[in-house]
Amino acid sequence: MEIPSDRQQKLLSWLRRHAIRLATVEAGCGSADLQPLKRVIGSARIVALGEATHGTREFFQLKHRLLEFLVTEMGFTTFAIEANWPESLAVNDYVLHGRGDPAKVLAGLHFWTWNTEEVLDQIHWMRRYNVHNTHKTKVIFAGFDAQFTALAATTIKGYLTRVDPAFAAEISPRLMLFEKECRDYSALSEADVDVLHSTVQDLAERLLAEKRTCVARSTVQDWLLACQHARILRQVDEQRRTGDDAKTRYMIRDQAMAENVAWILENEGPRCKMVVWAHNGHVARDPRGIFDGMVESMGMHLARRFDPELVVVGFAFGEGAFQAVVKEEGNRRPLREVGIGPAPEETLDAVLARTGIPVFMVDLRHVDEDVAPCLEEPQVTREIGAFFEGPEDMRQTIVPMARYDVLAFIAKTTRARPNP
Repeated sequence: MEIPSDRQQKLLSWLRRHAIRLATVEAGCGSADLQPLKRVIGSARIVALGEATHGTREFFQLKHRLLEFLVTEMGFTTFAIEANWPESLAVNDYVLHGRGDPAKVLAGLHFWTWNTEEVLDQIHWMRRYNVHNTHKTKVIFAGFDAQFTALAATTIKGYLTRVDPAFAAEISPRLMLFEKECRDYSALSEADVDVLHSTVQDLAERLLAEKRTCVARSTVQDWLLACQHARILRQVDEQRRTGDDAKTRYMIRDQAMAENVAWILENEGPRCKMVVWAHNGHVARDPRGIFDGMVESMGMHLARRFDPELVVVGFAFGEGAFQAVVKEEGNRRPLREVGIGPAPEETLDAVLARTGIPVFMVDLRHVDEDVAPCLEEPQVTREIGAFFEGPEDMRQTIVPMARYDVLAFIAKTTRARPNP
């Protein structure tokens, strides 16, 4: 829906007056310009940072800068990203203890989206902070996605071998398909699919029934981690059994990601304050623009459970470049740079660009009455996920004030830099 010109002018004037102007997107440059965010964030325990593409350098840099600010000045303790939880434990081991090669454990997340110089720079910063921080509380790294099973299956088999060897011997053959990372259930027989489903049910039931024995032979934390590995297997199994039903898979995945964010928050204790990194569509409070609004996003689940301790930040841009998997002839899908010109006049992005402010954030929860109608009605913005099929594929219709609490805008962008 196009914004009428008179409303555009009112919105433009309001944005220029209320924008929190940021001097840079780069971390390590001081925090004087970020101080207004203390009022915006307030007592929130979760700050969810979105992104309009999965491959924009400046989005990643600004998220790093915001994490640095939230950790050092607002007491945040946990960074969680849209990546598989079991594999993220190796990144956390480096961040906390310096064990392992940071570039290798980052690549081990299986997500090309995060295997970039920008995310690696953030991991290095987290490690430096933990080394030099004199307080007892260290910042941790976690994934909250559930898309891969091999490491979870192998890890839980090892745990059961230690604490419940008889059950481990019985269930290990049934875990083999999970260990082989059989991602497409269409290639399996109906019997194999049934085995996978019964396996995740039996794991959960056994771990709960034998909690006392398991804890006695390990620790409470080891048992909790084993239960979470089992939960990841269950979440992935639920997604894969949907087959080609993309909408249902999206809903199951977003519910799973919200479950995992909640689990991390609970497992880290009452003092945990978390920065969540994902796509705009996942952090969104309002599902419009995603499968015609007929889904529930991770942000909706989190809002239902954690409001008013949740702040959702959407990201938008004016023009520039990003990286994405691009569909080409013959179904080839290479990862490459995509360039996008200025936002079309009728879009929200174009209004944001006309402020003339290179980088800013704005609080959408405190909007003047004459401006609110602009932001409470459907507006067109540009977003893509990991795949790009053309400019028209980017157009999403959203309701800004329903979707986000805060909006971040970057006028000109460049491609995220892949790690060698």
